[in-house]
Amino acid sequence: MKEYRPFWRFPIDTCKFCFQGWVVIAKEKRSGTLYVCCNECMTEWESPEKYFKNHSGYTSKYGESEEPAKEELSQTGWDQYINKQLQ
Repeated sequence: MKEYRPFWRFPIDTCKFCFQGWVVIAKEKRSGTLYVCCNECMTEWESPEKYFKNHSGYTSKYGESEEPAKEELSQTGWDQYINKQLQ
């Protein structure tokens, strides 16, 4: 069973697929890969750009995950996607 990820610290949007959760920035623990996922329906995207361009999402592509450090987001430029109103 997939681990539930109740992340909330770095939201980028309200999920336009389930209309219930927030799409948040997450990091896979094993690889250190950043990605975005809905904290409600668990749909995952490889990047904020792919989410905002309505690319199809994945389920169970990434393994056990955690919230990234703010510094990691600054280094990759993903901090620009954080929605301050949701934060």
